Amino acid sequence: MCSDSGANSTLTITNNENYTTYYKVMYSLDGGLTWQYSNPNIESAYDISVAAGASDSSQTVFVPDGKTITWRIKDTTNGGDFVGQDWETVDASETVDCGCSGGVVDLTLGSCGNGSATPTVTLDVNSTDTTYFKIEYKRSTDSDWIVYRAQETVTGGNDAQLQLDITVPHSATIQVRYRISKSTSTLNTAELKYSDTLTVNCPFNTVSFTPNTPVCTTNNVQQPNMTVVNTTSSTSAAYVNVQYKIINTTTSEDLSAGTWVNTTLMGDLLPANGAAYVTGDTINVSEGQKIIWRYEWSYTDTFAGNWTYDQTASFVNGTCNVGVKASTVRLTNNETFATLYFKVERSFDNVNFTVVEGNVEVAPSGFQELPVDVPHNKRIYWRVTATNISNTYSAAYATVASIVQSDLVDCPIALGVATTPAELGNCVSGAQISTLRLEAFSTSNSNVWFHVEYTIDGGSNWSTIIEEVQPGIIETKTISVPSGQTIRYKYYVHTQVAPLSDAVYTELTESAVSDCTFDTIETVAIGECDPNGEALSSYVIQNNTATNLYYKIQYKIQGESVYTTVDDDFLLNQNSTSTAFTKSVPSGKYIEWRYSVSNDLNLIATATPKSPTQSATVNCSIVDPGFEIAQGSCREGIKDAYFYAKNSAAATSDVYFQVEVNVNGAGYTSAGTIIVGPNSQATIEKTNLSAGNTIRWRYKTSKDNVTYSTNFT
Repeated sequence: MCSDSGANSTLTITNNENYTTYYKVMYSLDGGLTWQYSNPNIESAYDISVAAGASDSSQTVFVPDGKTITWRIKDTTNGGDFVGQDWETVDASETVDCGCSGGVVDLTLGSCGNGSATPTVTLDVNSTDTTYFKIEYKRSTDSDWIVYRAQETVTGGNDAQLQLDITVPHSATIQVRYRISKSTSTLNTAELKYSDTLTVNCPFNTVSFTPNTPVCTTNNVQQPNMTVVNTTSSTSAAYVNVQYKIINTTTSEDLSAGTWVNTTLMGDLLPANGAAYVTGDTINVSEGQKIIWRYEWSYTDTFAGNWTYDQTASFVNGTCNVGVKASTVRLTNNETFATLYFKVERSFDNVNFTVVEGNVEVAPSGFQELPVDVPHNKRIYWRVTATNISNTYSAAYATVASIVQSDLVDCPIALGVATTPAELGNCVSGAQISTLRLEAFSTSNSNVWFHVEYTIDGGSNWSTIIEEVQPGIIETKTISVPSGQTIRYKYYVHTQVAPLSDAVYTELTESAVSDCTFDTIETVAIGECDPNGEALSSYVIQNNTATNLYYKIQYKIQGESVYTTVDDDFLLNQNSTSTAFTKSVPSGKYIEWRYSVSNDLNLIATATPKSPTQSATVNCSIVDPGFEIAQGSCREGIKDAYFYAKNSAAATSDVYFQVEVNVNGAGYTSAGTIIVGPNSQATIEKTNLSAGNTIRWRYKTSKDNVTYSTNFT
């Protein structure tokens, strides 16, 4: 080890003779110009004596920094008589350079973690001088060298260990390069040295195993499989093994019995690309059976037998049939000679039990099976009582078995229909609107998923709509059809959002060609009723183009066979709205308005009329509501109050009264809704009013029990 000013040099003398030898020792620090005794204090005539076969290392000389040392020796066997003996010179040492070489930088890889390693560098110094290091690193994933320490200082000759603040992924490499100097001014120009290149070996894999249990086939079996994925977070490919076994019960004996069956995924190497690999075996799991899986994976094709077991699959519970699934209980008599009798009960909520069979006779060593249909989203609970005396099921004579429950039944029924009007709707931004109507039938026992595809370019491209609709509900979707195009729909209904691989589509009729050449927007309204029992219908059109257009306006009241022309050459300027065309419509009827259009007055007479727009049915029936209030007689300090709802003889239809009552100012509450026919009255009463109570009544009326008068009377 160097000091700041120099280093010690030690001469070792080995006597290879079989007798004692005597030595004189000198050294030179100037290349042999001058010589000095190595130990001027030795005055013995024998100087240094070394016994036969021994060594002596007593001669040590301090060599200043920057110097070399040359040793020479003279030996004799005659007790210190060196007359006539020659000096023998030892080769000169290297030049002492303390504090310049400094040491080396060692690179090591730390322990693995999640597929990578965190390297460590050790600054191994060979000088007590203050030493400066500049350290850089480069991984195989880096494009250039990265400075880790621009000027790391080490003092006192103590090695320093530093952890790089980086990770190096599996299979990647790393190398460091460094400069060492005892002066900061020369650090950046010092000799550049390199460590060995190290390769990280930290494989890390995430492999997922997912069991899949499809619905029962028409043969009343399930055909499960297992999906295996070596995820993209893995650092290497993985070898996998997958096996299965079919069991009949969940007892430990049954689980340990039988033979594990290899699947198509045995010893397969799966790349770390996130792709799904599915077992390709045809596995049939029948009613009352269950599949269990086991699997393992390895970095190599040598497996350790560390299996993971998956028993999450349910026992097969029959096949679906119109929204229900049959669950079967087996009654087994294990007696050799005695007949047993069973009372079988079932429940769908584990609270309310119903007797399925009250007295089932089973012969010795025999069995009987009883099936029960279980509705969708329900599970069945079986309760069985056994006795050896027919029809005797009291606690003293019978045994009640533990309740057994099935899996939740998954037998959804999704029924629905998609329709679209024969005509396209109004034009918006140069495209007519197509409305798709999705109706889920109320007979469905689950939400209905409509899987719809449509095309507006003749079938070259199809777009997809997937919509969930609750039973009994109608949803609508609108699609813009550019002018000059048509739209075609096809669809199927399903119980899931996931598409069917072999779905059969129902195709809807292709629409008419979208025509926004003469884009016109229609508005139809029904006004208030007049004293004659009729209402005024108004019809307004809007020219939504940049061209002046001519219109023929016509109407037809329900029951009429031909259209009546209102105006046969009506001019409507570009981007403008007409005044209203009007017609009185009798109560109980509706009106249809239609138009023909052209940009040429000479062609308007022969232009094809557009599809009519129909108004709501006019309801101008006459009601004449009124009321009276009264109180009954006192009885034991209480009395009743009455509200009489009336409809006079002038009325032509029923009137609905919505009545509320307020007792003692506590606020109005509903007293009920009643119907009163023409020239009739109906009564609502409030009973058991005490002396001093106050009561107030109020009401609203309606012709249809939908639209009521705005304010209470």
